[in-house]
Amino acid sequence: VNKNADSTEELELRLRSTLLDNSCTGYEVLFNVLGPIQIVRWNGRLGDFTVLGTGGGPILTTGDVVKATIVGSTITAYVNGVQKLQVDDSTYSSGNPGMGFFLRGAPGVNEGYGFMSLTASD
Repeated sequence: VNKNADSTEELELRLRSTLLDNSCTGYEVLFNVLGPIQIVRWNGRLGDFTVLGTGGGPILTTGDVVKATIVGSTITAYVNGVQKLQVDDSTYSSGNPGMGFFLRGAPGVNEGYGFMSLTASD
């Protein structure tokens, strides 16, 4: 983990996601390793997303467990079993789970963060 406040290292969990040529829809729960958590809705076009909520979270360390759920229109983010952020949005009622990463301003640290395992269920 890079502790540089100017960098961004995110672990991303996707909910009700649909990825097509030139289109990205669904929800993304972003866990920044330095703490902030966001839930966003992807609206289709490249770069077109809406922030639904932002909350503080702990600085993530090896062994922490991040979790995102969606039940009806309620999207909830957890770290180590503790709820950290919750929003409601009913735009998407179907789609697939997924995961991703985002790295900015921290060259050479790709090996410093990621998932050790992933479980998806309905």
